Amino acid sequence: MTESRTREGSVQDQIDNTKAEAVLTARASMSSREAAPFCTIRGHDIPEDRRWAVRRAIEVQR
Repeated sequence: MTESRTREGSVQDQIDNTKAEAVLTARASMSSREAAPFCTIRGHDIPEDRRWAVRRAIEVQR
């Protein structure tokens, strides 16, 4: 029974490590992108204040 728990624990550790790595990868790619100057769906310009707010929100989440 102890052996089974150990294997389950190591599987959970692997899952946790994979998720943590994915989060770090996503955050790294977010920081390298500039906020879009226009909406790709509607084609309207995005005001600079809003783009600044998005960049700031991304920085805070790091």
